[in-house]
Amino acid sequence: MDAFLGKWIAIKDDVDWTPFMKAAGMTEDQIQFFIKNDKENDTKVTFSQEGDKYVYHSDSGPMTYTIQFQLGKPFDVKLKEGMGVKGVTTFENGQLKTESQMTNCKPTSHIRTVSGGKMKIVSTAGNVTLAREFQKM
Repeated sequence: MDAFLGKWIAIKDDVDWTPFMKAAGMTEDQIQFFIKNDKENDTKVTFSQEGDKYVYHSDSGPMTYTIQFQLGKPFDVKLKEGMGVKGVTTFENGQLKTESQMTNCKPTSHIRTVSGGKMKIVSTAGNVTLAREFQKM
């Protein structure tokens, strides 16, 4: 888990998130918000440890949130404007895996790996996969 600790910044790319977000059950307004937010802002995430708990903080312009979690235990976090996310995060074989579900959306899976100063995230909703990379800051 130590390899994930620290600050990361998303590497900008031209990947179309729309199929993934539709498969996750997001509304058209939510999809447009996330696409606009990603284009206009850098996404920075931080993983830190506080005792037996971990803290995941995401900062992307107006979309900023923090999730505190213990490996293998459920979390339930309220986001902005009535949105929330429930899930559980585990760590096995160098992979940080989060199974989660946003309010009124379908379940998603996010598998993070670290190699060579980069963190790769492969997210799956239904049969649609989205990959994204972050660079260690």
